[in-house]
Amino acid sequence: MEEFYVLSYTGQLSVDLISRSIGERGEEMSLKKVKFSYFAPLALTVCVAGSFNEWKPEEWALKKDEEGYWNAGYQLEPGRYEYRFVVDGNWENDQNNNEIVPNHVGTFNNVLVVR
Repeated sequence: MEEFYVLSYTGQLSVDLISRSIGERGEEMSLKKVKFSYFAPLALTVCVAGSFNEWKPEEWALKKDEEGYWNAGYQLEPGRYEYRFVVDGNWENDQNNNEIVPNHVGTFNNVLVVR
């Protein structure tokens, strides 16, 4: 049976249990599938970048659905991550996540906690 988790403060962001891995200290850790979603019906490209992918948006592209939402799911280990969306080349915050922290360029990153 698949377990399903929804993160607080994240609106369209969800996490579900998908597999297990071994953590740095040898303990068993659960990998989670994290779904990212961004509403931009007129956008040509939407990617997500963050501390989970070394801030490389080109590696995590989202796909647009018929309602104008861009979606993708990725596996992450439990932990705290910072991230932003890149919409047609412009860095944007998650529309549904109010949990933010300042970053080194004078704007804000969203925070994602995977449990």
